[in-house]
Amino acid sequence: MNAIPGRLQDKVAIAPGAAIARSFAAEGARVVVAERNPETGQAVADETGGLFVRTDVTDQAQVEAVAAATLERFGRIDVQFNADLTIAR
Repeated sequence: MNAIPGRLQDKVAIAPGAAIARSFAAEGARVVVAERNPETGQAVADETGGLFVRTDVTDQAQVEAVAAATLERFGRIDVQFNADLTIAR
């Protein structure tokens, strides 16, 4: 995905994973990194000035928790990226 600086300026975005979080931040978003791996998630949050919330997107309670943490910190959610990936073998 090519970043367009400012396209997401000051929007609050929940991003599942490092690559999406970096892309959203490059476009000006305030990023919430929803990531299962705490080391990766916190590193990306630190890099982008965002918030890390450990999240397994297959767990409904954790998905609700990342939304609640985003609303608590930023007061709104403007962008939420959902990915449903199934790999068949």
